[in-house]
Amino acid sequence: MREGTELAWNAYSMLEQQIRLLEQNVDAAKIAELGYIQQFNVGRRSLLDVLDAKVEVFLARQNYVRSKYDRTFAAYRLLNAMGVLTYALRVEHPEEWQKEGDS
Repeated sequence: MREGTELAWNAYSMLEQQIRLLEQNVDAAKIAELGYIQQFNVGRRSLLDVLDAKVEVFLARQNYVRSKYDRTFAAYRLLNAMGVLTYALRVEHPEEWQKEGDS
């Protein structure tokens, strides 16, 4: 149980750091795309350069969103390892589960 909790925590904290870096990557790709568009408008870049820049922005955003979902999944793993996942998700248990063993 301890190992599972440590792994879940490490995954969560690593993804927190990764998300910050990927957010910077999205911002940088967007700035580069805008620069390429401006250069295209004055005839210094080709349409292919602009499209490549747009693909880079798309991939950067895709990686960012994927990491956010991975972080959410890691949070669920951490809550599960701590034994509070159903409480955190506000899952109501059937009354039969609350009763002591009536056999």
